[in-house]
Amino acid sequence: MASHQKVDFEKVVDRSLLNDYLEFLRFASVSTKNAEYRKELQGAVKWLVKKLKEYGFSEVRALGLKEGEMFVDYYPLVYAQYEVSKNAPTLLFYGHYDVQPADEQGWVSDPFVPTIKNGRVYARGASDNKGRLFATLWGIKRFLESTKNSPINIKLIIEGEEEIGSKNAPRFIREYQDLFDHTVLFLNDMTRFKDTPTIVYSLRGVLYVELKLFTAPKDLHSGTYGNLVLNCANLAGYVVYKLKDIFRNRIRIEGIYRYVRRAGKDEIERLSKISDDWNTIKETTKAYVVTPYKGARLKDFAPMHLVSLLPSLDVHGIKSGSYEEGVVKTNIPHSATIKFSLRTVPYLDNKKLKQLLKAYIEKILKKFKGVKYELRFLVDLPYYYEDVNSGYMKQFAKVVEDVYQQPVLLVPNGASVGMVGFWRQIFTDKPILIHALGSYNDNVHAANESFSLEDLYYGALVVERLLKEYSGKKQ
Repeated sequence: MASHQKVDFEKVVDRSLLNDYLEFLRFASVSTKNAEYRKELQGAVKWLVKKLKEYGFSEVRALGLKEGEMFVDYYPLVYAQYEVSKNAPTLLFYGHYDVQPADEQGWVSDPFVPTIKNGRVYARGASDNKGRLFATLWGIKRFLESTKNSPINIKLIIEGEEEIGSKNAPRFIREYQDLFDHTVLFLNDMTRFKDTPTIVYSLRGVLYVELKLFTAPKDLHSGTYGNLVLNCANLAGYVVYKLKDIFRNRIRIEGIYRYVRRAGKDEIERLSKISDDWNTIKETTKAYVVTPYKGARLKDFAPMHLVSLLPSLDVHGIKSGSYEEGVVKTNIPHSATIKFSLRTVPYLDNKKLKQLLKAYIEKILKKFKGVKYELRFLVDLPYYYEDVNSGYMKQFAKVVEDVYQQPVLLVPNGASVGMVGFWRQIFTDKPILIHALGSYNDNVHAANESFSLEDLYYGALVVERLLKEYSGKKQ
């Protein structure tokens, strides 16, 4: 991202805070492998509690859902508070301390021994989410140091389950709802669009599904029973075909599009202007085939519309029968498992989608009398949407533009952040502001993940400026 001024970011970054950031990156706080990394997760939590106290928060603690059992089947949520007055506005900031595993090939240095090179910090979690979190912490620290006893309350929540779907987030929010009360929720998260200052106003939800099919109690020989009994692998292929029309790129679940938010003409035109074209996507992904919509009704939709405004369905795995390399058994498989996900969009809530999917699967399989099946929902994350024309969003856009001295882009995003969706469900009238911080060069969830000191700096400035904007306003 081009800066509006020449800055040596290694010199302007708070040295003490940078050292803390690097120290925090050394914790291999991998939530997907709790048994293996339990001590690292515990260490990250204890370290955070200690540091947040040093940063001046008046109340800091690790919140649990089971008294005395911090790490049994969930991860504690770190909470910090700086309260001035019950009547002052409260800004609540969110981040997470858990990271993805770092077992990919190609790391040029130890992923949990951070290194700085050419103005970038390299380590697992350097961007997602420890770098973005430390940009937030530095912004709060700058504000508290420069503005003594300002009439504004600051709260901070840092969860440890984001990378595994924030499975306990709804329980945390409901159990501590009074403690989490706030005026505005803010996140430094997601990725900047086209290397331009970006505000995200919509995130898709996720419904991750496992469907198991059974056509017999055991496999049978195809020479003896081919054409006589139903092949479960063939049935799985049929079910996948019925779930999505891949030529038209349209989900076949009956009634699903009835609940999708209809984007207005202005929004469609605005997103069309900034969207990548199909050739760019093909070049970027190296994919052999891209999948634009067919048909006149959606001919004006650009790629950005499809990935952020419309639901998607993707199969992630099909397992059935013998699949070893070379010639395998000529048996007829008796069972099959299909794993797929649906990305949901504003107004298409997951509760309604579950009802539609259950009814549709039942309708498909009813044709094959005697087939048994099990349908499970493994991940259930709701969508998030904020009206770009609200006073909060307009004020936020001005803050971001003033910091960067550049126009800001307001974009929907096809990704998901579980905590944000749950937050919107519970605190229905509280605005959520997302400042996209980080670039595609960060290699999030990949080898050599990194975060620029420039983003650390500007993320902090946005937080500091936002706090000043709300300081002194009425609750």
